[in-house]
Amino acid sequence: MHATTLTPTAAQLATTAVGYFPSLFSDQLRRAPLPDLGGIAAAGQLYTTTNDLARWVAQQFRTEAPDRGPGQILRGATIAESQQPCYVEPDGSIGYGMTWRTTNGTGRAYLGHGGGIFGYTSYLLFSPSHRVGGICLGNVWPHVG
Repeated sequence: MHATTLTPTAAQLATTAVGYFPSLFSDQLRRAPLPDLGGIAAAGQLYTTTNDLARWVAQQFRTEAPDRGPGQILRGATIAESQQPCYVEPDGSIGYGMTWRTTNGTGRAYLGHGGGIFGYTSYLLFSPSHRVGGICLGNVWPHVG
């Protein structure tokens, strides 16, 4: 994940998508400021690319790896543990874990996490059993519906 950072360089900022705020009750968009959240950067100031996020999703499928190998950030057991929900709704449809929200409405478990801040929104979703994931990045937030 070579393009992911909390403190982007000027070159990285030059290639960052412009974020927008929708104007209430009109079709106009306003340019959003780039946030500087200081000490809580991981809460909304992670700069990354779809390629790096795809690498992160691929890491989530390496739960059987006994040790960290080349390019593996965490041991397989640690990855598997991070995917377990700490709380599950009584009907089993949604669970909440340390990192991921689990959705199980179709009998298939999907894990995901999303966010939005100052003109940007994101969602990452994957299925450990099917070894497939999806990434959605947007440059308008909040949405007005």
